[in-house]
Amino acid sequence: MITDRFIKQGSTHALCEDYAFCFSDRVVVCDGCSSSENTDVGARLLALTPEDRLESVYHQYRGILGDTFMDATRLEARKVVTEDNPDSYGIFVEIIGDGYFIHFSASGNTTTEIQFSSGAPLYLSYNFSEQRKLGYFETFKDSEVIETSWASLEHKKFDACIERKNITKYSGNKYVVLGGSVLLASDGLASFANKQGGILPVKKVIEDMLKFKNYTPRFIQRRMNALCKEYAKEGYVNTDDVSVVVMSFMDEV
Repeated sequence: MITDRFIKQGSTHALCEDYAFCFSDRVVVCDGCSSSENTDVGARLLALTPEDRLESVYHQYRGILGDTFMDATRLEARKVVTEDNPDSYGIFVEIIGDGYFIHFSASGNTTTEIQFSSGAPLYLSYNFSEQRKLGYFETFKDSEVIETSWASLEHKKFDACIERKNITKYSGNKYVVLGGSVLLASDGLASFANKQGGILPVKKVIEDMLKFKNYTPRFIQRRMNALCKEYAKEGYVNTDDVSVVVMSFMDEV
């Protein structure tokens, strides 16, 4: 198993509010909310803190960093095996907020995009303050979570499938995939723009990103650094922070 991460500050940001980290058994991406103070710190704490300690960490620092410092999307993937068949594996993915989940293998790839119609994701941190959570649902009660998936398998492309659910029924997106590899990314993938206001379609960015030459260590860093240079020559830069993590088993096939 190879894990890797890539982080790049957006051209419109004074500092990077994304963070990504690779543990021995899981990978995490966190994308801080730009309108909230100190989310660069919050994104790091959200990525590095064990899940059962997040609420206590939130209350420990909210007096210093503010109520909204941990407002950040959190995407996580971990390998899972069963006792019945330890030679096979699955990958569990959980997304709380918006972003991209890509499952890829030698036969192709499937992309899932999570968006919120209001533009305001329901972050995990709302669970740590009943007052803030009630205020969110009062403001965005008509908001929808939009899950869009598309695929390119065995050299055939499949049109997008779209699912919508009301925000009141949202508790995060959870997936289990069998085999293959997983890439998670913040919504900064959709922010590559030029000075004339042109924006690269995110489907193109993802398609270009997946053109790996090999799957040796640090392959996502090499690919993303090369891709950002290619786009820059064409006049496109990421205006929003971009963070990507990968959990790859392609070296094993």
